[in-house]
Order: sequence, then structure tokens, then C-alpha cells
Amino acid sequence: MEKVNVKLFRPRRRKNGRSVASPFYHLRWSVRGQGQGQRSLNVRDRQVAEKLKADFIGEKERELSGIIAPRLMREAAGRALTEHLADFLAYLEGLNRSASHISHVGTRVEKLIADCGWRYLADVTAKSFEVWQREQSGTLAAKTLNEYRAAMYSLLAWLEEKEELVGNPFKRVKKVDGRGREKVKRRAARPEEMNDLLRVAGPYAVAYLAAVTTGLRRGELAKLEWGDLHLEVAQPVALVRAATTKNRQAAKVYLCRQLVAELKKLISPGMASNDVVLARRMPSTKQMRKHLAAAGIAYVDGQGRRLDFHALRMTFDTNLAIAGVPDAVRTKLMRHKSPRLTMEVYTDSERVPVSEAVEKLPEFGCLESGKEHTPKDAPVLVAGSPAVSVPVTLTFDKNGDKAPENIGESHCVSPLVLAGLEQSNGGERGIRTPDRDLGPITV
Repeated sequence: MEKVNVKLFRPRRRKNGRSVASPFYHLRWSVRGQGQGQRSLNVRDRQVAEKLKADFIGEKERELSGIIAPRLMREAAGRALTEHLADFLAYLEGLNRSASHISHVGTRVEKLIADCGWRYLADVTAKSFEVWQREQSGTLAAKTLNEYRAAMYSLLAWLEEKEELVGNPFKRVKKVDGRGREKVKRRAARPEEMNDLLRVAGPYAVAYLAAVTTGLRRGELAKLEWGDLHLEVAQPVALVRAATTKNRQAAKVYLCRQLVAELKKLISPGMASNDVVLARRMPSTKQMRKHLAAAGIAYVDGQGRRLDFHALRMTFDTNLAIAGVPDAVRTKLMRHKSPRLTMEVYTDSERVPVSEAVEKLPEFGCLESGKEHTPKDAPVLVAGSPAVSVPVTLTFDKNGDKAPENIGESHCVSPLVLAGLEQSNGGERGIRTPDRDLGPITV
């Protein structure tokens, strides 16, 4: 075991040009390979300071030998979980996380603390969470259960990083497989449905058009300012600020001609650059349902799939897929980290022309009703079929024999084929001749 080096001292500072010692003793310690530290003992008496020094050395040696946990962990173990949560939420706020994210983390961890009966860190176990997870599986969606896991995992990982927790017990908790068990299913709107929705939406139509042609989320569109738009350049774009995006990264979003034309109609004299573009034009969920009803569109279809505002983002990606845009480009336009999310979640497979793709496969002529084509299957009479030559005449070679010769067009389409190969014999030089006189060939 490494030796603990400890030193007592009173720090000095300059005051009015003189070096003045602090009245309180401090302790500085170091252990090879274990780091070093310093702290105030908050005592003035030397003997008391020596006693605290001896206690510290004994405590540190017991920590190094594994008899007791380090001081940070012991102190953390004695604090209530709600206190750790408050510190963690303040930490997230310092990282400039969104207010909604901080609120969701706090709400979910508080619910777990209450439902699982956790008071201290020692109470938090993977087994107790898994029991709660099974009890909630009938009422909460798999995605929601995984969000509860992620919230608690992030708190414990933060404590582990601060060396206030030996290990994160949630590392062995697996995510719930939610494929095919989604509580909320969405679908992409068809072009005719979008036309009907835009027709009845009035001043809210521009928000629907912006969502379905840019893929921006509701919150991102709601915070878009006129200073973010560049409409008079060759390729109009919206430079979405990092503070307004879900992943806190700035994004360049290209704008189509139709949307640019509608946005220009909203420009008025004296408009400030920080004015919100879609002020009083962003529909609420209730308003969108009224618009859908007025357009004769079901909010939830027969398969239980929802057409809400976020489904317009799905419509954006699905329309790109139908147009043949490559997966990598769609992932970039959707601002996803993984193409799997783009293709599996935001592409409506019911709208993608799968059957048309199958029809593009080549046909193979060697099979018909399960039988292989043979020369005997050739028809005796085929009108308008491909042939070898049109004008044919006879000439004499140097031996005086007659030989056919093509004059003019030699690789055209013959209007008529009269006999199949099964009616011919061997002939000469591999050329098969008819078995019977078929009369003159008229061309």
C-alpha cells in the first residue's frame, strides 16, 4: 500500500504589502498514483490540527486498503436522492440543456424515486427498476419506458463520473424492444391530402407547407426568426440557430420555391430581424384536428396511425424516398445521426412504391407454364414477327450454283414467318430446308 503524505500548514497571503498567515490550519495530502488534494481544517489550535491530521491519515489508509469507501462516496451515500437530483438538474442547466429536457429528466426520476421507494443511492438497484418496468409495461409505451431508464442512467453516470458512486447499477439494464409495440404510430400524408389541408388551413397553411417541405420540427419552426431566413439568394435557405434545434447544432435548411413565395407574402415594412416568422400562424394540436376534419381527413386512420404535426416531418422524408433521393442525402436533410432512424421510423413504407419496383424486374423467356421453351414450341405462323432480311434474290457463284443474296435492307423486319424448325430436314452446310414444297415466298 502506498504511503500517505500529509502536511499541516497555514496558507499565507499579502495584505497591505505584508505577508499574513491565515489563522486556520489547512491540510495538504498526496498518494502516489492516487492523486492529491487540499482542504481547510477550520481549526486554530495546533494540537487539534495534529489530531485531525492523524484521523485523516488513518481514514485514507483504510480507504486505500478497501476497508471503507472513499469519503466522497460515503458522503454521497448519506445524502437523499432528491438532493442529488437537484444538483444534477442544476448541472444540466449549466450545460445549456433545453428547459423541456431538464423538466422531463426531473419528472421521470422523481416518479421512479416515489414508485420504487428509493431514498438513498444504496436503494437504487437494477432489479427494483426491472420490477417497476414490468409493472408499467401494460400502460406505458416501450419508448417511454426507455426514456425513464435513460433519465435515471444519466443521473447515476454523472455521480459515477464525480467519484461519488462506485458503479452505475443501470449499466446492465437492457432497453425495452419497442418494435411493433408503439403506442403512437404515424403515417405520411398523401399529396391530395396535403392539398386539401392547405386549402382549408387559412393563415396556418404556411406553417404546414414549411413543415412538409423542410422537415423542421414544431419547436424549431415556432422559433424561426426573419433574420434566420435568406430568401433573396440563388438557393434560399434558413440558417436554424443551435439554440432552437433539438440536438443543439446549427443547421442549414434549404427552402423550395413554393415556400419562398409564401414567406415573401408575409414580409411587411418595419419588420425586425428578430421577429418570429410564423407568429400567430403555428397551429395547435386542437386547431390541426379541426383543419383535418374540415378537409375530410381522418386524424387516426383504420390502422391506428396518426396524422399530427410531427407526421409532416415523416411526410417530408417519405416524399424524398418516393422521389428516389439516396438514403445518405435523406439522412442529411432529416439531420439524423443514423440512416437507420431515417429509414425505419420516418419513412412510411405504405407510401413507398414497392410494387412498382418489383414490376421493374426483368422477365426471363426460358419458362412458360413451368415448361422450358424448345425449338418444337416455335409457332408455325407468326404475323409481324422479327426476321432477317426483306429483299431476297438469287445469284450464281463461280461454280454455277445458285445462292441467295440480300440486296438493300439486310437486317430488317420480315412481315411473315411461315414454318417452324420442326418441319425442316438436315439440308447442306447446316442450313435446314423445308420437307415439302411450300410454294413461292412472297415478300
